[in-house]
Amino acid sequence: MWVVVSMDFSRTGKGRTAQNLFCRQLQQDGFSPLNRNTWVRYCTTAVNAVTHTNQVKGWLPDNCCVTIMRIPDSHGDEEYIFNHYGRRSRRKKSLNLPDKPKMIEFF
Repeated sequence: MWVVVSMDFSRTGKGRTAQNLFCRQLQQDGFSPLNRNTWVRYCTTAVNAVTHTNQVKGWLPDNCCVTIMRIPDSHGDEEYIFNHYGRRSRRKKSLNLPDKPKMIEFF
């Protein structure tokens, strides 16, 4: 099972500092960067994937948007998506963001 973490931080000094700290924590936990904002980790079991997902949830700062996805290798396992929007600015509050993501289908 794959755990994918995709993030969006602000471009201010505090945002870059928070992103660097978050990326360091991901790297220490065994995640590999696909690019600066997307990190992946392969887990051998679903229980291991849940453990790493909960660890990442514990590191989330308030000033970011993070999506965590668990993507199974086989058809029997469940898919999982978690979105963290942090504190929204006035501009972002005007956007109609969905409460729960729709099903994503990978071909």
